Amino acid sequence: MTELTSKFASPERKNDKEIFIENSHIQTLPNITAVLDSLSTIAVILNQQRQILYSNPVLLNLLNINNPADIYGKRPGEVLNCINSNIEPGGCGTSENCRFCGAVNSIIESQMSNTKVSKECRITALQNTGNSSFDFLITSTPFNVNNESFTIMSISDISEQKRKRFLEKIFFHDVINTAGGLNGFIDFLKECDDENESKGLLDDISKLSTRLLDEIVSQRDLASAENGELSVTPDFVELNSYIQDVIKQISFHEVSKEKIISFIPFLQSETILTDKRLLSRILTNMLKNALEATPKGKGISTGINIKANSILFWVQNSLFMPKEIQAQIFQRSFSTKAPNRGLGTYSMKLLVEKYLGGKIYFISNPNEGTTFTIEIPKIPGT
Repeated sequence: MTELTSKFASPERKNDKEIFIENSHIQTLPNITAVLDSLSTIAVILNQQRQILYSNPVLLNLLNINNPADIYGKRPGEVLNCINSNIEPGGCGTSENCRFCGAVNSIIESQMSNTKVSKECRITALQNTGNSSFDFLITSTPFNVNNESFTIMSISDISEQKRKRFLEKIFFHDVINTAGGLNGFIDFLKECDDENESKGLLDDISKLSTRLLDEIVSQRDLASAENGELSVTPDFVELNSYIQDVIKQISFHEVSKEKIISFIPFLQSETILTDKRLLSRILTNMLKNALEATPKGKGISTGINIKANSILFWVQNSLFMPKEIQAQIFQRSFSTKAPNRGLGTYSMKLLVEKYLGGKIYFISNPNEGTTFTIEIPKIPGT
């Protein structure tokens, strides 16, 4: 076995000769392999080192692999191109981020307890067209052959049902909250006899109705973005006034109540060519997330840095994100908030990287809190 270091699961692997011998043992079990081959979901057999010894045709067809031996000895995350599988020399399961992976935890718990263990797993996979997010249900089941322990791992793709569930619940949550507030103001207006007070209520109703429409359009855009159908319309944007407008809009939101947003405009004017609607949605999300993490009476700061060919927008708040959250923050169904609230940072990354041609990243430490940054080109394609 090759000795490697790890930040989580054991990095040890068996060599090609040992893998061949274990695979030969598996091939003498026609009942097991026949059952796996009959399944409509991915199923593989793993050794104690989490290496693949056998795969049913579903995975092979998905990966366009003609020779099954091409994936023998690899671990599941390596075969699926998980972005965390090549962080450490030990491969899949050995990085800090792998501590929170449902797949490797399902395997390890099954091996330790000698029982079937099922866990949901979020994977961001590197593909030719860019990163893609998947939600899997992983089930690991132990079995023994000639006093050797193995694991049958089945992988069910639940991405579509998770996506639909999250989109629906987030949509209904946001729309119902805003519509409820709108209805309340309308009831107040019905009972109001004071002309000045009525005018104030009408202003509030106008703001809420605008927010309601924006939330509906936001969900439509996210669905279109995931389907690759979102259109991008570049336009020239003057940054100082643009950022101030975005801050003004978020200041009307409930999340801004009794909180401060600090922004120092540039002395000079700077203009970029980008889709101002998508950029506004991303920046609003960044500001909203930072404000949600900030207690009343405190504030957040935001600003712009300029490079030769790109612009950096950043938002900083005083909250430190634990490592567990940092490792999963851009995954589709992960949320630091209430259940079914996990699309904010995921949608930001999707829109920035796939549609604005930029990148998004963050730094977080106990002393300075958390800063999210998006970097987009001044001119698309540069």
